Amino acid sequence: MQFDASAARLFRSYATGQAPVEDLVAHPAYVVARQHAALLGRTLDANLVAEAVAGEADAFPDSDTLQSRWEAIDRLLDTVDDRATDWIADCTTQLTHVIPGAETGDLPLYLGIGYETGIGLADGAYLDVARPFYRENPARVRYVALHESTHVCYDRRHDLQATMAALDLDEPTGQRRFFETLLHTEAYAVYTAGIPWRADDGVADVDHPMCCDYHAVADDSWVHDLVDQYDSLRESFDRGETLSHEALMRRTFGGLRLPYRIGCALLDRVESEHGMAAVRDGFAMDAVSFCEKFDTVLDRYRQ
Repeated sequence: MQFDASAARLFRSYATGQAPVEDLVAHPAYVVARQHAALLGRTLDANLVAEAVAGEADAFPDSDTLQSRWEAIDRLLDTVDDRATDWIADCTTQLTHVIPGAETGDLPLYLGIGYETGIGLADGAYLDVARPFYRENPARVRYVALHESTHVCYDRRHDLQATMAALDLDEPTGQRRFFETLLHTEAYAVYTAGIPWRADDGVADVDHPMCCDYHAVADDSWVHDLVDQYDSLRESFDRGETLSHEALMRRTFGGLRLPYRIGCALLDRVESEHGMAAVRDGFAMDAVSFCEKFDTVLDRYRQ
């Protein structure tokens, strides 16, 4: 496992006219980003990147103001470089604590510009270091790197990309499997990153979705409401109802962030009621079995 900031530096070269866009989109970091975009039915190509840098698209948020940020981004990259040894050691420790047999030696942590706060697939993790979220507190690079590295391990173990590509999202069975797969992988990503993030009190008073995930799971009444929404969604699948693509994405990635928050709350309860061995065993299960086996730990929120 190692941080690799070459994508961020190449993006700067492209944005300042010193490198062609084709070199940028061919970088392994942006290959991972394109793979992720494809899973969600989105497009990320050279034309879109060029338009984003010109301020004509929103694929890379705030890219049109990057010229004023380069010094701050450079300082962030210097901080990551200074802390890399400790942060990588911590990420490795946490991953192997939660995921039996986690292989981290060939896990790149790409630092780039644009797309998403963080993503992780089999070929590596990717973080957008242009976001103020990281510059406000560089330690968040450590936490999000751990979150996304968990996704890398999940894709390598479960072949998430092939699973998702095979699903028919126009029928309820495919939609349910899509949701359950995301719940499974996000459960472990939020839970694993939360071990140091919550211990360091790094989420307090931070209004960001990734931090609010932990605010939610710490509030029983909030989790109760989330479980109501979760059960309602599953009941709609049971009735054979099909959501529109927009509704499915909204229920999955929208403000409620059900896979993230239900998943972490579920694993918190699994650890509390059944111990870490059960948490570790759950990672190797398929998503359907995981959701079925541990559903009863959420019963305390159904009363």
